Amino acid sequence: MGSQKIKKVLEDYSNKRGPIRIPDKLEEQLTDKAARQIRLLFCDVTDYRLSARTKYPIREILLVVFTAVLCGYTDYEEIEAFGKAKLRFFRNFYAFSNGICSHDTFKRSLALVNTYTLQASTVEILEEFMGIIEEALSENSAQPCVEEEGYRQICVDGKSNTGTGRCYGTEKEKRNLQTLNIYDRSSGICISSTAIPSKTNEIPESQKLLSLMDLKNSIVSFDALNTQKKTCRIIKDKKGHYIGGLKENQAVLYRDAVDSFTEENIKKCEEKAGKDYIMTTEKMHSQIETRR
Repeated sequence: MGSQKIKKVLEDYSNKRGPIRIPDKLEEQLTDKAARQIRLLFCDVTDYRLSARTKYPIREILLVVFTAVLCGYTDYEEIEAFGKAKLRFFRNFYAFSNGICSHDTFKRSLALVNTYTLQASTVEILEEFMGIIEEALSENSAQPCVEEEGYRQICVDGKSNTGTGRCYGTEKEKRNLQTLNIYDRSSGICISSTAIPSKTNEIPESQKLLSLMDLKNSIVSFDALNTQKKTCRIIKDKKGHYIGGLKENQAVLYRDAVDSFTEENIKKCEEKAGKDYIMTTEKMHSQIETRR
């Protein structure tokens, strides 16, 4: 997460001012900042294991897993081997007095971690890392290396995990697991990925999460399900803008939109807008969709 944004920052800087050369002193400052942030990264994650029987602190386990996943290792045996191979590196951050734990300990420990707390810590550190990179590159140049991009786009979308609602051996019906994702397209970071409780849906969950966010200079996009008066009001109160799908679930607004987008009105808008008028036609969801 966030790798696309970091890559873009470095490429833009390199294209404008040549190869990136950070002075040794500045590189040391950058490394120190990153190291301090990593040490603090997992401090808010509670360890629910019995402290008297714990040999491997949860912060050490999470650091190894976090780094291994970033390097492409997702299997517990691979994570264990990666940790042992890089033990000297990891001791730059924590003591690792008992070395690297077994793959079974990794698995058991992660099963006890509060995923919401871990997610919040991870998103925060990724955003902080991007700020460190931008700051370091800007300090090494007479001009700002990262230009303001204007509005950022926040995408809200719920997903259904197909097949998770099956109850094998019975005819009992069960709803598939539902997840609400809030994605910052501008930075490439998934801000939130939240499981939706079985007795509700993504509408109140998205409203709750959006009410906690800073939406200034942001455009929030969502599908027709989230085109609700309360959702739009929350975004407006948070100084944001929104783009939502519109279907017949909002009957009055839908009829007003249909009446407004007659061929005559569309032609007038096209003539008035000139080059700012865009129309796209593509096949999606087994139908032809035209957007103006």
